[in-house]
Amino acid sequence: MTKCYMHSEADSVGVCTRCGKNVCAQCSIELNGKLVCKTCAEGMIASSQTPPPAQPYVAQPYAAQPYAAQPGVVVVKHKEPILSAILSLFIPGLGQVYNGQVMKGIIILALYVGLWAVSGMLMFVLIGFCTMLLPVVLWLYAIYDAYVVAGRINRGERV
Repeated sequence: MTKCYMHSEADSVGVCTRCGKNVCAQCSIELNGKLVCKTCAEGMIASSQTPPPAQPYVAQPYAAQPYAAQPGVVVVKHKEPILSAILSLFIPGLGQVYNGQVMKGIIILALYVGLWAVSGMLMFVLIGFCTMLLPVVLWLYAIYDAYVVAGRINRGERV
């Protein structure tokens, strides 16, 4: 679990929708339905001169919800972990692309194809059977990684 940017011993309950920092329950405030850190809340209140009612944020387990897009704010979109794992099951790296990690997905697919090609060439000298395990391990890693990363995205963690 990620830790709060201010309190290294406290678990993060979410990510500030203004600055993207991980915040704990003590450092988070809900303003107009959005989770913000106290620093951003003070800036928002000072700039508006009419402070909105501040309420402490109560975290829901795995309840990361996307917020309306604002300039400079990263919107977290919900990802289906099972779907990303199934995509990587059919084409290694496709689950990573679905999760938004396009370069990682391309690298995994290129490595997968390359390992099969090398394994096929080495088949003539009878060590290809030993190297056939490498693309299978990479394929299983791609499935696992796609599933785990989708869960982290849903929890609002940095990936």
